[in-house]
Amino acid sequence: MQQFSRSLTFVVVTVALSFAAGTAVDGQEQDQARFEIPGGQRQLFLDEQGVAELTKLTRTRHRPVKKGAVIEPERLVAGVDEAGRGPLAGPVAVAAVVFDPSRPRINGLDDSKQLTAARREQLHDRIIERALAWHVVLVDVDTIDRLNIYQATLQGMRDVVAAVAHVAGFARIDGNVVPKGLVLPAQALVGGDGIDRAIMAASILAKVSRDRYMLDVHSRHPQYGFEQHKGYGTPAHLAALREHGPCVEHRRSFAPVRECLEAPPAAADIAIAIA
Repeated sequence: MQQFSRSLTFVVVTVALSFAAGTAVDGQEQDQARFEIPGGQRQLFLDEQGVAELTKLTRTRHRPVKKGAVIEPERLVAGVDEAGRGPLAGPVAVAAVVFDPSRPRINGLDDSKQLTAARREQLHDRIIERALAWHVVLVDVDTIDRLNIYQATLQGMRDVVAAVAHVAGFARIDGNVVPKGLVLPAQALVGGDGIDRAIMAASILAKVSRDRYMLDVHSRHPQYGFEQHKGYGTPAHLAALREHGPCVEHRRSFAPVRECLEAPPAAADIAIAIA
């Protein structure tokens, strides 16, 4: 087993993590027909607002398939899922995972919501190691507010499917909607994160990636307690939002945040301002 280190790469708009057999490495296209890939790449894309070092993931491992093995892309399925549509702050994470059916299965996969944080972290690393291809996109708050959370999530799904389309021939998406404009034929599967192993894996990558991001947000805005609620509208979060007002990671298109912006200043604040 070989190990490869990659540096952080800065680009505009979204935060994404990716690793896929058959991608270009150091500017040279690898053999996608047989997938005999000597290495892989992992990238961390950061938005132009300057969010830095969200997750310290600069090393990846890859187990190549047996020499001479032939994998037919049209038979491979990309599982797709999201995490973080409901929170009042932070990005929505969308992930796609493609497994090689000839490799050993990962034990313990499940819907990420049914797993402890520690177990998700363990499975995250195993998925990264064994997946034939994977991609995670964190759709930022500005995009969520511009498009709305539903459309931003669908855009994330289009992005992750496109990122693994060179490996997979079909996409299976958790939920009841297939986004328009996918580059692959696809099926929506209600409850897929508890049924389909690739979707389970995608739900874990999305959840872990988003949670790590929110821990970084907490380091910059500790007054909101993001390390505890990860941006969800808990009583503690709502109280902090009323006390401190929204930060740059809060979703202005969500009613509790918008109401906080529109609310008149408290009497105590007025008194202080007059004094």
